[in-house]
Order: sequence, then structure tokens, then C-alpha cells
Amino acid sequence: MKHSLQLLIEEDSQAAYSKIFNTYWDSLCQHTYKRVRDMDAVEDILQELFVQLWERRKSLDKDMDLQKYLFGAARYKVFDYFHRSQKHAVLFESLSENLHQFVQDNPDNLETYLALERIVDEELAKMSANMREVVLLRWQAYPISKIADKLNLSEQTVKNNIHEANKRIRKKVLEAGDNLDVAFMLVFISYLSEKV
Repeated sequence: MKHSLQLLIEEDSQAAYSKIFNTYWDSLCQHTYKRVRDMDAVEDILQELFVQLWERRKSLDKDMDLQKYLFGAARYKVFDYFHRSQKHAVLFESLSENLHQFVQDNPDNLETYLALERIVDEELAKMSANMREVVLLRWQAYPISKIADKLNLSEQTVKNNIHEANKRIRKKVLEAGDNLDVAFMLVFISYLSEKV
């Protein structure tokens, strides 16, 4: 007997499509809401995902793991949502404030968070004391002018230090990319870019 994905691909079965929709909607909704925290956005993201599933049904591999495919697609759509709406910095700040809870809710991302934390720690350790202090103050939302006053540096020197530090960290994150969650890495890199 053929399963729902085979029926969808081979016979354009709307009943199979409805079965897939009904089987995965609630769990995808919970999964996506943990990342977005906005039910209207979640519904938009998932409606777009299921429309694309229907539109692309002929190009899908009937032997693929449908659950992994849907959850992976949802993750990338979340990134697209934050990228389009310019909310990625808010996402990163909320994740960093509640890292422990977020990792408990999203154990699939634990390895990525720990790897990013290691990368940042290693790169901070390699920086000069001034650069490290500049970066840490900036990440705590100090304005450039206050950092310059506090460390007795010019504002341009502060900007140069931030730019160079973020460039080094971005480079290391990208080098580690094969082993990390791509969507979160891109959010993290976007966040760093905004902190100049």
C-alpha cells in the first residue's frame, strides 16, 4: 500500500496532501512558535511551506524522510522571516537572554550554540585587551561614544576594533559551517554585522 507522500507525488492526491497537512501541522506549529513567538507569523510561514509542498510535489523524492524535510524547511522559513522583517537581532538577543531555556526547548540546536560559544570565546582570547574590551562593551549595548570615553580611544578606533573583531568571528563561524545549524549561524552573523 502506498503511503501519503507517494500518493501525493505520483497521483496528485489531495486526500494524501490533507493527511500530510493534518499529521504535521500541530507539531510544526509548536516547533515554529518556539522560534518566532508570533502565531500570525507562524501561520503565514507554515501556509507558505505547505503551498510550496503542493507546488513542488512532482520534484520530491518519494523515499525521503518527510518529517525531516518539513521541519528543515520550517527552520529555513523562520530564518527568511527574520531576515525579511529585520527582526533577527531581536531573535538573537532573546536567545542569548534565555539560552538555557531555549536549548532545553530546542535540543536539536544545542550543538550549534555550544560550538558558537566556543568560537566566540576562542576569538575573544586571541584579541588584544583593548579590542576585547571594546567588543564586550558594544555587545552590552554601550554606544560607541561612551566606549571611546571609557577606554580613552577615538570613536574611529572603537569602530575599527568592532569591525575587525566581528570580521574574525564571522570568518571562524563560516569555517565551522558544515557542522552547525545554518539558519542560526546566519542569524548570528547578521547580528554581528549590526553591532558595528
